[in-house]
Amino acid sequence: MNPNEYDELEKELKCLTPKQIHKSIGKKIEETIDLKKIEKKAKAIQLTIKIVPIAIAACLGFVLGLFFFNSAKKDTLKFAEKQELKLPLLESLPAANKSNLFLGSWDDGIVYLENEIPKKRIRNQFLETFKWEDSKNSMKIEVRKPREEIIHVRLQHY
Repeated sequence: MNPNEYDELEKELKCLTPKQIHKSIGKKIEETIDLKKIEKKAKAIQLTIKIVPIAIAACLGFVLGLFFFNSAKKDTLKFAEKQELKLPLLESLPAANKSNLFLGSWDDGIVYLENEIPKKRIRNQFLETFKWEDSKNSMKIEVRKPREEIIHVRLQHY
């Protein structure tokens, strides 16, 4: 095509004008599109776009607050663990009750110890209890300590 042909085509296009849509077709298009529903959806989307970042920031602040609160709580617990528990009354009180409870004995089978003959391993479990009482302060302290002993018994040879 040469430049003259483009000019002629441009003139033809300028002469053309779109026709008006028939009223019945226009009403059907408006009913199908329903601009009010579209406007409501657009407003809901805009509101969501405004609220979501605020909600995310609030959740993030909450999570970070929990993290820092728990870490501060752990630091105080670590500090408390480092301090020695000093009970001056405990030293002056005689042990009111000491007990050693035998919980049971279990056979762990035969054990082959290095440079020794095979032996039978027996596991004994105990629970030691210490109780202190102070009648002046109505203070009672009870300490329970589990203990385990392992005994090696020579096997009988036949």
